[in-house]
Amino acid sequence: CAGYGMRPAILHDQLYGQGAFTRAECDAIFYRALTTGDGTARWRSLLFYAGVRLGGASHYGTA
Repeated sequence: CAGYGMRPAILHDQLYGQGAFTRAECDAIFYRALTTGDGTARWRSLLFYAGVRLGGASHYGTA
């Protein structure tokens, strides 16, 4: 059983590691995945999105 946003988080981590998209694009894809079909509440999606925007820079591009 996956927790809230687990599948979008896995996708996001993979996108961050690949570096095929900009960091902002990766984060936008993550937010879209959270809000479409995964069943994550919008308020929780916003918190997750804010978290990756604020704390994700040091992890972008690391495989």
